[in-house]
Amino acid sequence: MAAIERGGVASFYLDGAYYQVKADMAVKLGGIGRKPVPASDGSIAGFTTETLPPDVTMTALDGPAVSVSALKAINGNTTLQIKLNNGKSYMVYGAFQIDDPDIKVDAGEIGALKFSGTSAVEITA
Repeated sequence: MAAIERGGVASFYLDGAYYQVKADMAVKLGGIGRKPVPASDGSIAGFTTETLPPDVTMTALDGPAVSVSALKAINGNTTLQIKLNNGKSYMVYGAFQIDDPDIKVDAGEIGALKFSGTSAVEITA
């Protein structure tokens, strides 16, 4: 059986424009989340549901053509695409930037770059 490429390399696109990122990217698809409901006797009586938003966090590499102000201004009219080297992709639609990115001057990085959106899908190979 051949070895399978599991991860390590990712590409990040905003409305088709490529951004260099580090491999520390994390994706949460959102959707329905469940929480157990414990009963007073110690058993689990069931669960509640809640809607979870999609969430993408990463560290982008800074450069002369990268505008942190433009990244912060992304307000719901954007599609994010994350491509992995194992053939899978994740799409986040209606994306917007949340939190405040951390500009790491000494490392040439934009850390804590975080996006959410209206929906997300996984596209398998």
